[in-house]
Amino acid sequence: MARSTNNRIYHYGYDDGSITYPYTGSPQEPYDTTPVVRDFDNTTQWIDTLENQGSWSSKRSREGPEPPFTHDSNQQIKGHGLLGHSVQAIDSTSTKPLWKIWLLEIICLLLSLLAFVAIIITLSRFDQQQLPNWPLKISLNTFLAFFTTFAKAAFMVPVSIAISQAQWTWFLDERPLYDFHILDQASRGPWGSFVLLFRLRRKHIVVIGAVLTIMSVVTSPITQLAINYPVREVVAAELAEIPAVRTIMSPRDEVTFATRTAMLEAVSPDGKSSRSTRMAPTGALCPTGNCTFDIFHSLGVCVEMVDISSHLLVQRWPGPEPGEEPVVRNNGSVVMMGDPFYPGRTIWNASLPGIHVDLVHQSRMAAVSDMLVGNQTIGFVNNPRLMTTRIASLVEIYTYPIPKDEENRLQLTDMANGSNVASAVHEFRHEALEFLFHLCVQSYNTTVENGIHSNEIIATTSQPIPEDSGFFLDMNCTSIVGIPSGCRHSPSSKWNITLHLESPPNSSIPAGGFSANYRAMEFIASEMKNYMMGSARETYFEPWDSPSRGIVARGDFIKTLFQIVLYSQHNIVNTTSRIATMSNLFNNIATSISYRLRTTDQEIRLSNDAFNITGRAWKQESFVHITWPWLTFLAVELLVATIFLTVTIMGQARMRMSVRNEAGSDYGEMFFDYKDSAIAPLLALGQQCRSEAGGGLGPKEEIERAARKIHVKFDGNEVIVARNEARET
Repeated sequence: MARSTNNRIYHYGYDDGSITYPYTGSPQEPYDTTPVVRDFDNTTQWIDTLENQGSWSSKRSREGPEPPFTHDSNQQIKGHGLLGHSVQAIDSTSTKPLWKIWLLEIICLLLSLLAFVAIIITLSRFDQQQLPNWPLKISLNTFLAFFTTFAKAAFMVPVSIAISQAQWTWFLDERPLYDFHILDQASRGPWGSFVLLFRLRRKHIVVIGAVLTIMSVVTSPITQLAINYPVREVVAAELAEIPAVRTIMSPRDEVTFATRTAMLEAVSPDGKSSRSTRMAPTGALCPTGNCTFDIFHSLGVCVEMVDISSHLLVQRWPGPEPGEEPVVRNNGSVVMMGDPFYPGRTIWNASLPGIHVDLVHQSRMAAVSDMLVGNQTIGFVNNPRLMTTRIASLVEIYTYPIPKDEENRLQLTDMANGSNVASAVHEFRHEALEFLFHLCVQSYNTTVENGIHSNEIIATTSQPIPEDSGFFLDMNCTSIVGIPSGCRHSPSSKWNITLHLESPPNSSIPAGGFSANYRAMEFIASEMKNYMMGSARETYFEPWDSPSRGIVARGDFIKTLFQIVLYSQHNIVNTTSRIATMSNLFNNIATSISYRLRTTDQEIRLSNDAFNITGRAWKQESFVHITWPWLTFLAVELLVATIFLTVTIMGQARMRMSVRNEAGSDYGEMFFDYKDSAIAPLLALGQQCRSEAGGGLGPKEEIERAARKIHVKFDGNEVIVARNEARET
């Protein structure tokens, strides 16, 4: 028998002629056609050792001498020798059960499952919790990386072995001999699996293992995406506090000093910005820079404003001649001006009926501030609630310049040239405002964020309890015009009379829990009178009389009111801005007094009843957030590996049943436990198949080229050349 392959003649012992080596092409010695007879004693003895108790020896003794071993064909050597022993010689009762054959792989899958369960339990334990503090600085990512790698390595053991096992079923049909190499490489890693997928596509279940091998490359990076470390706010151990007060009593509490300090803070030049915006109540102690407090209530001072310009009575007289005594008639009485006058200039007097507050001036820019006494009021006659809780009513009377045209308006707002401003006032009108300071209960909403305090007064109430209704504080003070000012204090019998206020709605404090005694309110009013009364005017000499400009003011408060509020660049001709700025100034005074009365700072504590409201100090903390969908990748891999191994074992179980039930089956049960054995494929290669492939080792490229062209299949326990190829001669 001869066969031509690649222009070479291979002889199998039947034809004469020269034989060449398949790789070198050099001639060999003439092939000896005489059948070779081999001594099988040693071989049989080896088989007896490998198999059971010399079964082949007993068989040989029964059947007589062994047939000679020749190179005739696969059929000729089938059933003989180490590679040719008969399948029927294997006793099915002596073969291992499948669960023992695959025990290692099953254990690996179980270990992989245990590692996955450990990952799930651990991540569930720390999900939404702070970062664990493990020894050796082991992080949660390190834990996940280790157990993910362990789980992947564990399930890849049965996957790779199952891929190797597939070669024993793949060659039941005729396949290229090169597929041995493909399957072997696929069991080794991702590249071999990729080649296997490209070659087999969906022809065999082994592609599942190949896909799994490729996917395992990205298992660790993908599972690491499951752990995130966002930042959240948590309550810190540090204490957050803000002061509050419910009662003010004098002389126990230093309300006089508190009022004087508060007004200086609100009106001083350093507080200029606070007059353009309303001052926020402060006092929160926040060690972390981020704190929150529940809404709380505190006794304080509030202020209300009413425009009383319509009640003004304005009088004017020609200026006195030189040598005449300057006098002004105020509501029928004669009052001395008390200020320098300029002959020939008009004198104005703006006053309120029945109230001894007068603005007497010659300058077109003038203002006066004074406190009403007793139960005097203009704007709050119909508000008995505020009159009951009133501490002091301040009246501000001032002139408001009226520009006659755009050019004149620009002159009035040109603060770079003060003389021009003063001389540019041709027309003006008088305005008056009443500010009523009263006792109140303030509701605060306080937060501190990034060190910035937000302390908002969200509500106030100043309702006295029913038994305390009626006029309470009766201040007896003199007017500023012409007579030295001052207030007569009440007798000591009135000092401890207490005004009680209703508590805010939904408050846990009973009605009357917020209170102040008469003496405390009197001292606050007296300090406000001394500090906030005063007058100011713009002085201006005509150009022919050494032109100059200046401000004459009695008191820091009226000077601030004059320069920054009434006649600043933005407010001098802007009514809305002027009223808003003035409102901010008086509100800031009330806010500052309230804070000083409730502060608990030991160095400046003025009220014995002041206490701290406890809040929550927040700090930023990194915590563990698990994105569970990323872990499904590992779970799917583990599931697919389990399915792949299960299908492989089930396939073997069905095949084993077929081997046992079908007579003449040529698939031996010995194949079930070969799996990834490297020796088994070497011994399975039939003599003819080996000869077709080249008869021995040669250049790698030649071996692979020949293996691609030769189609083989299992026949019994050997890999032989497929019959359709063997017939090609």
